[in-house]
Amino acid sequence: MHTVKADSPRRLRFEILEPRRLLTAELTHFGQMAIPQAIEGEWAAFLMLEAVRRVDLNGDGDTSDPVLHLHNTTTGTTSNLSLSSSGAELHGSRVVILVPEALQGGTDLNNDGDTSDRVLHIYDIETGKLTNVGFATSDLVSEVTTTKDLLIFTVSEANNGGIDLNGDGDAIDSVLHVYDMATGATTNMGLVASARELDLDGSR
Repeated sequence: MHTVKADSPRRLRFEILEPRRLLTAELTHFGQMAIPQAIEGEWAAFLMLEAVRRVDLNGDGDTSDPVLHLHNTTTGTTSNLSLSSSGAELHGSRVVILVPEALQGGTDLNNDGDTSDRVLHIYDIETGKLTNVGFATSDLVSEVTTTKDLLIFTVSEANNGGIDLNGDGDAIDSVLHVYDMATGATTNMGLVASARELDLDGSR
C-alpha cells in the first residue's frame, strides 16, 4: 500500500465529498479523473484510472485498470490499495471490495481455473490487513454492529468451479454465505436467495 500527502487537503476534501451530495460519476484528484465509491466518517474510497495517469497502480503490468484508493479527510493522506475494483463499500474500519480477476493481472483469485470472476476481498484500515475471502460474488450486503461483524453475500456456483453448493444436483445457483469478519470463518447457508432480500435486523 502506498500513501501520499495531498497537496491541498481542503480542496481534495471538497472534491471527494461533493460527488456524494450530487451523485455524480467523477471527481478530480491531484488533477486526475477518479470515480467515487463510498464515504463513511473520515474515509472516502474511490477508483483512480490508470489510463488517465498512464501509471500502473496495481502492479499488473498494464495501465488500463481502475484501482482502489482510500482518502482520509482528517489527515489529508491518500492510500493506494493496489487492487482493481468493480465495487467497494466502507463499513467502519473495513473496506469490502469486489476484485475483477481479469483486471488484476489475470489472476485466478478463487482457484477455480479461470480469470473471469469478481472475487470478494476485505481490507482492514486499522491493521492494514487484506483478506481474500476466496469466493466469486456479485451480490453482497454488509452489517457491522457492536455485536456482530457479518458480511452476507451470494456465491455463484457457476463462477466458483461449477460446484454444487446447496446440494440440489446442479451448479447454476447463487447460494447465500456468511463471512464473520472478526474470526475469518465462512458459513455456507445452503440457501438460494439474493442477499439484498434479507432483513438485517439481527433476527435473520
